[in-house]
Amino acid sequence: MAIYQSTYKCLGRGRSIFYAWFEVMHTRADLLLCHRPERELNSIVDLIVKELFRIENIANRFDRNSELGQLNDSAFLSPIKVSEELFSIIRCCIESYDKTLGYFDITVNSANNYRDGIKNIILDPQSLTVHFLHPDIKIDLCGFVKGYALDRVKQLLQNNVSDALLNLGNSSVMALGNHPCGDGWKIAMNAQTYSSIKHPIILHNECFTSSGNSSENFNHIICPETGKRVERKEVVSLITPDGVDGEIFSTALFAAPQPDREKMIRKFALKIIS
Repeated sequence: MAIYQSTYKCLGRGRSIFYAWFEVMHTRADLLLCHRPERELNSIVDLIVKELFRIENIANRFDRNSELGQLNDSAFLSPIKVSEELFSIIRCCIESYDKTLGYFDITVNSANNYRDGIKNIILDPQSLTVHFLHPDIKIDLCGFVKGYALDRVKQLLQNNVSDALLNLGNSSVMALGNHPCGDGWKIAMNAQTYSSIKHPIILHNECFTSSGNSSENFNHIICPETGKRVERKEVVSLITPDGVDGEIFSTALFAAPQPDREKMIRKFALKIIS
């Protein structure tokens, strides 16, 4: 049984809402599920919590016992066989490097500030192996995994719950259907971060993702082009049909200079919130 805290409220007229929260992926997860009996929803939450921890055990670069941690330790020495899931994730990220003009790079946190590591990852789809051509290459999936988690939870819910919201750390949100008391899901925006937004954001079967620096004292995103942390105080937020694209493009847009940012927005018709 997964550990979380939850409450259940019956709102009348066949409406109900179930709220659960727990810690996962180094952040807080808040989950809202609607219109089902409490016993059923408890079982669904168990599945979701276990799925999120399963993903963390695959993709947590800070845990040397995770699948990614073991890959980062060994892939320079010889090709390492990985699960089909991790192989697909890495391949998706490599493909996204070109799609984002090089501003989404999962090797940007490589050791000794090693540059162009993405070009030195060798994938063999036949054997499902990954090989690094330089000892300093390290893969970091932090700009990808929360969006991937949103999409996995969406898949789990599709045949069980039609109205739901998952919030991972206030930067990655997935909305299905409607809140029991309204149309869609209303997302509250931080007034200091989004001072230009005068109306609440309403999500309809969409994801909301953000990347950037809400404070000048916390600069965690590195620009692949310069190898330096982006220091400006700015948050780039997107509304997308799925979480993976939201995470990839919000990270890339924040790292990119304005001309390249505008190219990506036009080419992929991105719905940016600023």
